[in-house]
Amino acid sequence: MSIDRPGGTPRVDQLLSPQAREIYTQRDSPSPPNFSILINELEALKNQASIDNDASLINEINLLSQSINQQPPVKKPMNFKYKSTDKGPYTVIVESIQKNIGNLNPMNIGKIIYTNNYNNLYIVSINRKGLKRVGIQFSTANQANDFIEKNHFNKTEYEVYIPARMVTVMGIVRDVGTQITEDDIVNYGRGINPNTKIVRVRRFNRRIQEGDQVKYVPTNTCLLTFADSHEDEKPCDSSPCCIYCKNEHYATDRQCSEYKRQMKIREVLAYYNVSFYEANQACKTATAPSPSAFPSRPHSNSEQNNYSRSSNSRPLNISYADICHNTNKNLSRANVHLPSQPNQKRKSHLSPGYNKELHNECLINYTPLYSKRPYKSYSTESPSASPIIFETSALVHQQDNISTISNTDNFNQFDKDYSKDHNSNFNQSRPRIRHDESYLDEIYRMDDSQGPPS
Repeated sequence: MSIDRPGGTPRVDQLLSPQAREIYTQRDSPSPPNFSILINELEALKNQASIDNDASLINEINLLSQSINQQPPVKKPMNFKYKSTDKGPYTVIVESIQKNIGNLNPMNIGKIIYTNNYNNLYIVSINRKGLKRVGIQFSTANQANDFIEKNHFNKTEYEVYIPARMVTVMGIVRDVGTQITEDDIVNYGRGINPNTKIVRVRRFNRRIQEGDQVKYVPTNTCLLTFADSHEDEKPCDSSPCCIYCKNEHYATDRQCSEYKRQMKIREVLAYYNVSFYEANQACKTATAPSPSAFPSRPHSNSEQNNYSRSSNSRPLNISYADICHNTNKNLSRANVHLPSQPNQKRKSHLSPGYNKELHNECLINYTPLYSKRPYKSYSTESPSASPIIFETSALVHQQDNISTISNTDNFNQFDKDYSKDHNSNFNQSRPRIRHDESYLDEIYRMDDSQGPPS
């Protein structure tokens, strides 16, 4: 058996199991099989080809996977019926198969029912239920089931069925191995109540893009559809739990804290013209766990004595319920802080910047200890700062013929050479502090009008 595909995938055809090849050949049948086995084998072959660096085999696997992913999802028809224990309303949907019919008129459906002599059925109402859909409500479950069984409507124009949401309930099941197919779960899956039957299973796929190709890889999460909803003869033992705030009430309760918060967010969006993120931050509240999960812990005598010595005003036994009660008051709708003006940034309350005057006041009027005579203060940016004694570094320029100054013996030679070009030497030299007292005498004999070198 070979896989019929344009371009051909001969190597993949040889490596696949007979069951996987049979599944691929039935992809265009009215009831396509489950592709999980074929997809898992292709993934295993691709991993091995990646290890072996076999590019041609990887290309064949990608072509075959892309053809599988392009198959439209199969909608298996499910013929549901009402049970005697089901509660009303008992609704049957009549849907038009024609594409360009527009809104289906309930009066046309009523005429078809009248002409087909449905005299023994008591119809409560006929209303629109959406595009190309009309809902017929019956008084009892048996009448709705009889209407489905007779079905005098033209099957090429209309589809008559009971909506799955009326007689089934769905649930998410995680950590289901990919080797377990949907048919295995339907045929062999059992829940807590063995009488509850699994009627449909759909595995979630993850969308992965590799280059220009898009593929869907099955995950370990499945959506299970169970027949019936809840046993009326046995009430639920657990208390209701809100899915939004985790408190003990129904999710449709208008007193839910999350419902009030969402209403406040809509109000902020309308009145203050801000983004949803800003409105959410302004109305953000922390969801506290149930107080019953954290009962108060009694303290021992030693702990009570130590605690009483540290604080006599606070109680020794604090309940988490009291904390939640006080927190809910602080997070009430009236205490939510909102901006007084929309789209206006608040000024940041930061510490003051650099203050130059305060900095100068902290400076000390410092005079070097080795100064022998008074000197003239040069003007600087800081009026209280002391002048710094500068000197020229040794070997400033070759044309000046200045030698290294190390002691008082060579000072006279330095004085002669230095007087030739006093200004140029100081302007082009690199300043540094010198502690040679013999050189200080020459510094003080300099012209005060020149000032310290820049």
